[in-house]
Amino acid sequence: MIVSPGLRLNITCDDHLTLYIDGVKLSEDLPWSYSWKRVDTINIPRLFRVIAIECRNAHGGPRGVLASLERADGTVVMTTDGHWRCTSSFEEGWQTTDFVGHNSWPKAYVIQSRLQDYARIDWQAHWIWSGDTRSNVSYCRYRGKSSLMSGTADTEVS
Repeated sequence: MIVSPGLRLNITCDDHLTLYIDGVKLSEDLPWSYSWKRVDTINIPRLFRVIAIECRNAHGGPRGVLASLERADGTVVMTTDGHWRCTSSFEEGWQTTDFVGHNSWPKAYVIQSRLQDYARIDWQAHWIWSGDTRSNVSYCRYRGKSSLMSGTADTEVS
C-alpha cells in the first residue's frame, strides 16, 4: 500500500496564533505562534476537514492571519483569502468538524495582499480578519474539500 504524503500549512498571525485541525489544538507544537514576523510550518493530514484559527492582536495596530497550504510537491492548494469564514464572536465548538454555524459566518475580510516576503507563504495569500476590524480577536475557519487532497482540482471552499 502506498501512503500519500500530507499537506504543509505555512502560517503566521499578528500577534498570537492558536491553530486547530479537525478540532485538535496544535498550537503548542508551533515555535513562532507568538510572532507575526516568522512563519510556522506544520504538516497536516491529507484528509483534514477543518482548519480553525484563533488569532489575537495583543499589541494593537495591524492584525491578521496569513497562510497557504501546499502538497508535498510544492503545489499550492489554498491561501487565505475572502473564501475563508471569520468572525469576532466566540461560539462553542467553532473549531470542530461538526460545527453547524460554518455557513452562517461571514466571509473573511481581506485586509491586504502580502507586502513583504514571508518565507514559504505563497504570494497569492492575503491578510484576513473578521469584518469587525476593531476587534482584537478573530476566529477563522476553512473547510477542506476532497479536491485539495487528490491533487487534481481547484481550491473552492464551501
